[in-house]
Parts: sequence; structure tokens; C-alpha cells
Amino acid sequence: MGQTDLVLKAIFQFVCLLAFLSTSPICLSQSMEVGANLDTHTTNHDTTYIQTFPDLITGRFYFSQKFTNLEFFDDIQDSNMYYEPNTTLNLGVGVTVKGFTLNLAYGFDFLNPDEGKGKTKYLDLQSYTYTRHSVIDFYGQFYNGLYLENTSDILPEWDEPFYVRSDMRLRLFGLSYLYLFNGDKFTYAAPFVQNEVQKKSAGSFMLGGEVALVYADGDSTLISSLVDDSLFTPLRGINEVSFFDFGPKGGYSYSLIFAKHMFITLSLSVRLGIGPTRYTYDDGEVQAEWLINPSATFRFGFGYNSPDWYLGLTAIQSTFQNAVNELQNGMIFGVGNVRLNYVRRFPMGPKVKRVVDKLPL
Repeated sequence: MGQTDLVLKAIFQFVCLLAFLSTSPICLSQSMEVGANLDTHTTNHDTTYIQTFPDLITGRFYFSQKFTNLEFFDDIQDSNMYYEPNTTLNLGVGVTVKGFTLNLAYGFDFLNPDEGKGKTKYLDLQSYTYTRHSVIDFYGQFYNGLYLENTSDILPEWDEPFYVRSDMRLRLFGLSYLYLFNGDKFTYAAPFVQNEVQKKSAGSFMLGGEVALVYADGDSTLISSLVDDSLFTPLRGINEVSFFDFGPKGGYSYSLIFAKHMFITLSLSVRLGIGPTRYTYDDGEVQAEWLINPSATFRFGFGYNSPDWYLGLTAIQSTFQNAVNELQNGMIFGVGNVRLNYVRRFPMGPKVKRVVDKLPL
């Protein structure tokens, strides 16, 4: 399959996901994911390091939780505020056939008791596309309603378990591309898509780029007037912040294989981006400037992966920083997900295989 075909297929699958979600209101607990690990099921890899299963169906049962967060930091006073949405822990099922993945999940009430965190309405699009020599990440987040996770530290006299900001809104869009220099021996699909096995330890350097657009606002100032006046001084009065930045990104990934089928995967990529930032204050003042902002993406996987079954924990987190006052005060926006997967691989029946072979997977 040519590179153009791979790109077109990725676009088609992503458009299908957007088309489905565009017909639904901002949701509270249901989740649908469409993904791809394009061309990884073909033979352009070192079979002593990577085992693929092009004729097997990968079925999974999983728990997952997507997340985003907004952190305010004050290094002068050694203080942090952590705003988070009240997202759900979801129970789901999924299937992967060759390079195409479909997951469906729901946040059942028995998994999500009311803990006084308020209600969050959100639409969280996260897409991770893995090819033999690249990884493409996309984020599209729309969150309405956050709560202060460390309320007891920041507002010790607050009567409720959490200080809830139903007026706060968070929007985050990001697109990242990384080229894997050792994709013939190292695979992301083994821990994160579960339709391959990393047979021997291997790693790869990565190089690419990333672009991000971030926005947050509230009906009142983002730093509440209830917070001690000595904290977050340069950030006070801001009720809206937005920034756009872009820049090169690079890093390294490694999978350690031990006890034959056990694995630990660690991956870190970092970026220095440049772009415009805009702050709007409660008195109507607008401050705009160009800033250099760092960002990072961390991936983690741990578990058991054999040709028959898989049990593992995975996590992906990206952070985007916007700093002021000589980097001593600022904001960090985070996005990601955590997942526990149990996977079985099944052979296709002859009729199913004939149908699958005709599909552009």
C-alpha cells in the first residue's frame, strides 16, 4: 500500500468518526473510538522482533478513562491549582481487524458514584494512528464545567468536598506527527492496539512536529477571588486565555521484554513551540504577545502479551505549557487517557476472511 493510500485511509476513518459524533449532542458518559494502525500488519518488519496476526481477529474487554486538566502553577510560592472535569470511568468492548479498530464503551452509574465534583458536559476526540514508521496523534476537546481537585489545599475553609466551576470552559486542539527511525524492530501497536507482539526488546528515536490551539475561559476570573491574595499574583484577573503554537518535536521510545511475554513500554517526546498568546482580563484589558511554550507527550504500557492473549495497562498523556513572569507562573493544559485491556485473538472463519480480504484494511 502506497503512502498516499495510507493517508487517504486515515482521513476517511477520521471523517467517519467525526460524522458519527456530529450527529450527537455533547455527551456525558458514552464513548466511541475508531482507530488504525495502518500498514503494520504487512511484512515490512523484522519478524525476529515483531509478530503480526493479519488473519486473526483481536477482541478486547476494557476499562478506560479519558481526561483533561488545567493546572495553574506558582513556583515563587510553591503552589499549584488543579482544575479537572468530572469524566466517567467507562466499561467497553472492541475489535481490531488487520489495521482497523472499533471500540464502544459506556460509563455505567455503578462505576461512577457522585462525589460532589459537579457535572461536566464534554466531547473528547482522541485519535492515535500507528504506522510502521510513524505515529499521528489528534486531540479535539470541548469541556464545560470543571472542579478544583486540590480544594482542601487551596481553599481549606471551603465547606464542600470540591470547589466546582460550572462556568469554566476548556477547548484544546492538537495534531502531532512523529517518524519512527527503527520501526522495523519497534512497534507501538503491540502495547496500544494489541494486534501485534513485541518479541524482543527494541527502541526507536522519533522526530517530527506538533501544532496546538488551546482556549479556556470562565464567567469570572480563572483564579477565584477566594484564593489567598499571595498566590498566583501574575495570573489574577484573567478570565480568558488562548494560545496557538507550533514547532519541532522529538523523542525516544523503548519496549523492554522480559520473562518471555512480559513488557514495559516507555515513550517520551518533547517540543518547543512558538506562537501568539492572548489574555483577557476582567476589566476588559487585553494583553497579546508571542511566547515560546514547551510541550511533551508520555506513553506507558505494562503487561503480558502472548500470541493468544493480552492483559495490560496503558496510559497516554500530552501537556501544553503557557508560562508568564519569567516562567515562574503559568498554566499547563493536559490531555490523555488510561486504559486496562484484556484481549483475546481469534481465527477468522473462511466466510469472514473472504469478506475482510475484500475490504480496504
